[in-house]
Amino acid sequence: MLKTDSKLLGFLIGMVLPILGILVFWGGAYGASGLRDMGILLQELDKLSAVISIGLLANLPAFFLFYRFQKDESARGVIMATFVYALVIVVIKFVL
Repeated sequence: MLKTDSKLLGFLIGMVLPILGILVFWGGAYGASGLRDMGILLQELDKLSAVISIGLLANLPAFFLFYRFQKDESARGVIMATFVYALVIVVIKFVL
């Protein structure tokens, strides 16, 4: 069982919430078309990095809740996950 104040818990939450945020954004903006269609369309429009950035907004509530309840290690884990996504965005934007 994970402790409620651990970097691993924060990292896992920080990695899952943006994916959920992207799915909510996609469902609200484009309807319930398939995930494969979403990936293809975003690559064709060169908007994948922008949508990932929007998905990262889902990490804000988690970070502030951990911070508010003095779960500093978990908040650090969320920040670490955000930096991983930032690295992915830079690679997508400038390397691919």
